[in-house]
Amino acid sequence: MQTDFEILTKFLARSGAEVEGRISDVPDSDAIELFRKFANGKATPEERARMVKLVDSRPDWIAALAEEIKQRRQRTKPKGKP
Repeated sequence: MQTDFEILTKFLARSGAEVEGRISDVPDSDAIELFRKFANGKATPEERARMVKLVDSRPDWIAALAEEIKQRRQRTKPKGKP
């Protein structure tokens, strides 16, 4: 009788690329907080440097950073201005 491990090994050998783990493309709460501080102009130089390294290593998170900046703009835009 095959062990569970043998079954899993054979399955991964056949379908490995389709079932490989992936890093979440959603930033964690610490990253979101850092993006918010940056968007609000309140990030320290150390936090800005950390953010640069973070988005450099996770370019898929740039969209989340851009969204925070966009939301900040919308909150501070004077009413009646496009």
